[in-house]
Amino acid sequence: MTVEQIQSRFKILPIEVIYDDEQLEKYKNIYGVYAIVGKYETEGTIPLYIGSSYSIKNRIINHKSELRCDKHYNPILQSAYNKHPNDFIFCILETCEKGENFNREQYYLDTYRPFAKDGMGFNVSECAQYSSTGRKWSEEHKKRVSDKLKGIPKPRTKEHTEKIAKQLRG
Repeated sequence: MTVEQIQSRFKILPIEVIYDDEQLEKYKNIYGVYAIVGKYETEGTIPLYIGSSYSIKNRIINHKSELRCDKHYNPILQSAYNKHPNDFIFCILETCEKGENFNREQYYLDTYRPFAKDGMGFNVSECAQYSSTGRKWSEEHKKRVSDKLKGIPKPRTKEHTEKIAKQLRG
């Protein structure tokens, strides 16, 4: 899907369609709004996800990784990706100043209404502010996330280990 095709379907002109991760280098630590666009139609609509980030590069790479590993936090987007893994494109809608990304994301959410509840897209929340930005995490949660990122496995009970062993043996 080209920039022109996206513009004709959504009446928006993205700054850039991302075809490979090398294109994202210039968006490292750049605030902005991005879209994930399905290249297929569902009930006459093209599914769309709109998001924003303080580092467009990192956020898009994170989305791609989670989708490929079947670990995306958005089950609706993950399910669609599982059915159409080669039919999604990522594009940059706009860059903006620090602190403006939520306002600009909200503009796109209000304009295009890509909400899962309406069958029009993948966004679960109608409000751009519902994210983890600024959230205060407990020390226990921070340790779990840190351990996961370091590859440290969760501690298992003896019963859990035995159950896994039994399943592996058949």
